[in-house]
Amino acid sequence: MEDFVSNSNSTNAAVVLGYVDPNGMQFYGYGNVSGSVNTTVNQNTIFGIGSITKVFTTILLSDIVVNDGLIKLDDPLQKYLPSDVMVPKYDAQNMTLENLATHTAGLPEFPDNFCKDHMDNFDVNRTTEYRMKIIECTQKYSPSELYQSFSNTLITTEVGSKFGYSSFGTGLLGNILAIKSNMSYDDLLEKRIYSVLGMVNTSITLTDEQKSNLAVGHINGDELPTWNLAPVIAPSGGTYSTANDMFKFVSANIGLIKTKLDIAMQESHLIRHYNGFLGPNNV
Repeated sequence: MEDFVSNSNSTNAAVVLGYVDPNGMQFYGYGNVSGSVNTTVNQNTIFGIGSITKVFTTILLSDIVVNDGLIKLDDPLQKYLPSDVMVPKYDAQNMTLENLATHTAGLPEFPDNFCKDHMDNFDVNRTTEYRMKIIECTQKYSPSELYQSFSNTLITTEVGSKFGYSSFGTGLLGNILAIKSNMSYDDLLEKRIYSVLGMVNTSITLTDEQKSNLAVGHINGDELPTWNLAPVIAPSGGTYSTANDMFKFVSANIGLIKTKLDIAMQESHLIRHYNGFLGPNNV
């Protein structure tokens, strides 16, 4: 692996790879935690897992549906939103929780008022200063802003008919689940997933000790601060974890370990909408 990483990029990137089977887990790390910390990354190094957070959000939904029966996948969104929030419609169709989970609600990737001054011209290769401004504004995004954008969204296709990747929809879904459960999204994950699987270093909010073991992100050679998304959008990409914790999550999803999440995870694996990314023999 060292030869592969060193020969395939010149960014001083760090990577942890792992392998899991019925006999256990193996890990391999290459690169340092940061430019100033000469410690090789390993299975306990914390990384931002970005949009893999969406998988946790949809399993939360499945768990609450399967094990609690408090909500249903085909429940209309209006049932779980403040009365002054208007749910956008197309030909009077109701948008459902399942539409949010499967990216078939017809929502754009981000709300139109989310870091608008910066996201309209978003480019991952922009300057460090530009990325710092993005990080700063994402922390300030509020529930009222999310609801305002949602109410004003124009749906142009039949709900449920078309796949359209949407961090907007997953953020809204996580927010709904947190409100329905009367706890924060992070606490909900801890109660229903992390504690069940023994994922002790997975969270949206890091402790000081965890921050000291965080692999630092870079752009153009400059270190970037921790990207803490606002709670209302965090269910779409705000989680941090380790390879060790993520392999516990993988092991549960593929049935190598048995937990009370088994049925919920199996339900979350069902193909409910063909997005065109799989071959016809896989549908």
